[in-house]
Amino acid sequence: MQPLERQVLDALPITIYTVDLDGRITFLNRSWSRFAQSNGAPQLCDERAVLGASIWDAITDPTVRIQVEAAMATLSEGRATSSSWEFPCSSPTEERIFLMQLSALGAAHAITGYVFSTVDITPSHRSREDKRRFKAIGEISAGLARELRNPLFGISAAAQLLRFRVKDDPVVEKNVGRILHEVERLKSMVTALLEFGRPNPIHLEPGDPDAVWDEVIENQRGRLESRALLLHRTRAELPARYAIDTQQLAQVFINVLVNASDAAPEGTSLTLHTTVLASGAWRCRLHNGGAVIPAEVLPRVFEIFFSTKPGGTGIGLALCQRIIEEHGGTISIESAPELGTTATIILPAT
Repeated sequence: MQPLERQVLDALPITIYTVDLDGRITFLNRSWSRFAQSNGAPQLCDERAVLGASIWDAITDPTVRIQVEAAMATLSEGRATSSSWEFPCSSPTEERIFLMQLSALGAAHAITGYVFSTVDITPSHRSREDKRRFKAIGEISAGLARELRNPLFGISAAAQLLRFRVKDDPVVEKNVGRILHEVERLKSMVTALLEFGRPNPIHLEPGDPDAVWDEVIENQRGRLESRALLLHRTRAELPARYAIDTQQLAQVFINVLVNASDAAPEGTSLTLHTTVLASGAWRCRLHNGGAVIPAEVLPRVFEIFFSTKPGGTGIGLALCQRIIEEHGGTISIESAPELGTTATIILPAT
């Protein structure tokens, strides 16, 4: 193999190795060593110890061996040019998912061996699993919300009738007030459940996310003033154009702004900084100097139904995460003592 070809194969993040017709390893690229090291097999990191070894000695699972043999037979018979499948691989620290692809290696129309390549697809696999989980949760949420709506209406109507019939009893009035207050709280939860369970389809159109922030800040100015909060804002130098759903993105901005203003001590400041990164992505960071989110809570802030706020539904940030991911972006929250809490949203370049 020419030096340049070897350098190219070694630079690839994909593990590539070849075997002859008897299954003996004839070549492997540098990613093999990284793969072996990260998956708890340091004895296989040295290329000299692996060349000439048989892959059949390494495949101890009969099911996997049958799968590989079947794929080789398919290629040798000319029924396909490649074969691929997913397989789990346990490292010392976590379970990862890899995609294996097998292709024929030939010369003069005769197969002389096979090329194996593996790539780590754990992030995309987790993303698919998350989408399935969110879909299932959404269906349950919508069904639960529909079941709750009618009983809540009946409770509210009965309480209102009781208030009308018994006007002069302060004890009844006090308890009816409590009932109606809780009904309104549950109605808000039902609305949030329906919103999460039956999301509006996203419609991406060219737009400026900073313009969305302009409108959100203007509409939320009363909330900021009621807590004597001062918003310091710096924005991207030039108007940015990204594929966005203006209404749904505004919903995200409102949610993070409300959370930040609720967490900030009265009379303090919030900082909103937006910029266009060197990659072309748009980033905004909203910071407040309130109490930090405990370290054990921080990893769970985007979990649906998880909330530390009294009366919170635990749906808002989960919905925000879904909307931003549907934009192809990311949302994250950092919180540390003496630094406060920062919500970061990144939208990809179009």
